[in-house]
Amino acid sequence: MREEFDHIVIGAGMGGLAAACLLVKKGRRVLLLEAHTAAGGCVSYFARKRFLFDAGATTLSGMGHEQPVQRLLRTLGLDLPVRRCDPGMIVHTAGGAIPRWSDPERWGETAARTFGGARQRAFWSKVREVSSEGWRASAALPFLPLDSLSAVASLPGALRFAPLGRHLFRSVGDVLRELGLGDDRRFRSFIAEQLLITAQSDPDDTPFLVGAMGLEYPADTWYVDGGLNALARAMQQWFTENGGTLMLRTAALSVQTGPVHAVTTDTKRVFHARSVISNATGWSNRELFPSMQRFFDKEYAGLAGWGAFTLYVGLRNEFDDGGSPFHQIITDEPLPVTGGRSFFLSFSHPQDASRAPEGYRTLTVSTHVPDPHRWRELPEREIAERKQALTDAALAIIGLHLPGFAGAEKPVVMTGTPVTFEHFTRRPFGQVGGIPHSMHRPLFAWPGWRTGTKGVSLVGDTVYPGQGIPGVFLGALNLVRALES
Repeated sequence: MREEFDHIVIGAGMGGLAAACLLVKKGRRVLLLEAHTAAGGCVSYFARKRFLFDAGATTLSGMGHEQPVQRLLRTLGLDLPVRRCDPGMIVHTAGGAIPRWSDPERWGETAARTFGGARQRAFWSKVREVSSEGWRASAALPFLPLDSLSAVASLPGALRFAPLGRHLFRSVGDVLRELGLGDDRRFRSFIAEQLLITAQSDPDDTPFLVGAMGLEYPADTWYVDGGLNALARAMQQWFTENGGTLMLRTAALSVQTGPVHAVTTDTKRVFHARSVISNATGWSNRELFPSMQRFFDKEYAGLAGWGAFTLYVGLRNEFDDGGSPFHQIITDEPLPVTGGRSFFLSFSHPQDASRAPEGYRTLTVSTHVPDPHRWRELPEREIAERKQALTDAALAIIGLHLPGFAGAEKPVVMTGTPVTFEHFTRRPFGQVGGIPHSMHRPLFAWPGWRTGTKGVSLVGDTVYPGQGIPGVFLGALNLVRALES
């Protein structure tokens, strides 16, 4: 008997999972295919010696009323066990620790005191203003991206957001210079490393609209009890309990496009639907859709993402985290191997007993790795040497900034590289976090959910609006609203 659905979603990463849930909410028959043993994609988890680790050093943001995570949770009626973190993040530099307070006034005072001058207040006020308007626009204009700014202007209600357009064509660096902050090397380094977490680009190559939304994120972070994958598990449960069909350990191998699309899996089953939504990366889709290779070659020509080195530590809770589970450490000197200048740290909450034995906590550390494809070519001995060099550097640097960390018992110390990430996530070359933003590629010119093939749509972090859970949730919200319109 032919197995047919209204929609087939390929990949239960957070974007695919969100799209699948939203379509089930609309009453559609949805099949969700996932190659791995659980949903979540890049926010998956693993256990070692009674420690439960997030695969990546990540946080949850986008919880404001008009922001994507809150909108999705509200739509599905999910009540997530979350804790707001304040400070949302602590940034460590050679000059000391800088708490990213959630209260704008308190953060403005901290920034002015740390970096000096009233210009700091002007900059962060502008960041907050543009970020807030950007989120309002994202909720009001669900059919982005379009082919041009003139097409955006044709959308109902779009003209009220017209002033935002100028912030696509000036960079964060431009705004720093306009406010007389461009020559402040310490502040510029701070901004550059904060942007690397979100926009994954430097101040001169990050459009101010994107940069403003990204720079607000560290002040608005939330901790999910059970780790970030608890969100994926809650959505997976909601999907199946509300009539969705989930097939784990079932990889889509190819899609034959036509009036009714046929999806062939590695279990030798074929499923049919008039709508196929791929949550695979743009690079993976080239192999998944043989008849659409030219489209994906054109859309993703010259585009590449970062890789990551990750360090997983289970340790006794005998250190001072400063009141936040999330930290960024910015170094004066380049790190070994990667040449980067920062580590991002994500600790389990001290009151979250589900992730570590009593009296212990988990830590996931991450730093960006350029040219992750090169790690494939390395001999095992060189990979081992690189892992050891980065592990030693990370542990030493963290020990300098977090009192008690160096001496705390650490029964688990493990590492991950782009090769590891590629193996477990099937993302080409272990690329993480989607496509870095760029002044040379405005948001309206990003690859979008449309493919030009009827009934084939895209979601995830390699299509508009990009990386992070807020980004892929916004993409899913936009996609489903467009499909249902």
